[in-house]
Amino acid sequence: MRENGKSTGAAFTRAQLLRSARFAPHKDILAALLGPDGVYTLAEADAVIRKFLKRKVL
Repeated sequence: MRENGKSTGAAFTRAQLLRSARFAPHKDILAALLGPDGVYTLAEADAVIRKFLKRKVL
């Protein structure tokens, strides 16, 4: 979550999110879609997963 360009929650690196038990079922999705140098909140990581899972399959 970001307000006025500033993060409003705890932020984690891609590596930290990939190691977390919370995101273990979707580890491959995050590994593919998150940038290697990015920092993300839990809400942002959840949003990436939701968007990927709801995409239209051709």
